[in-house]
Amino acid sequence: MGAKLTDYLQNDGRPKTAASAARRAVFARGYTLAADLIELRQKLGLTQQELAARTGVAQSEISRIERGVVHPTDTTWARLADALGGEVRIIERPTIECAEPAPTRRARVVSVAGARRRT
Repeated sequence: MGAKLTDYLQNDGRPKTAASAARRAVFARGYTLAADLIELRQKLGLTQQELAARTGVAQSEISRIERGVVHPTDTTWARLADALGGEVRIIERPTIECAEPAPTRRARVVSVAGARRRT
């Protein structure tokens, strides 16, 4: 078994349906957002506590976001992105046709990018 999530998903023996692909895509987007947040925060040399002070978002909430435990609101993403000198982009998801209903989701933040050091 490989050490990467993609290796596991390819070799886990579960059926690869369109619905399961849609669920994995939702997970991947959330994981990417958390990774972007961590990367930008660290690039600016900020701790979770310092980011919390800049945004008014509790440090414990930032920790849960970075661990992928919670799904913050778009407003929270905007506050975090602004504090990091980034931007929030919302893009259209591709439609996946499948027999099983895919999780219903409205347009979500899919990237927090463009860190600039504020002076």
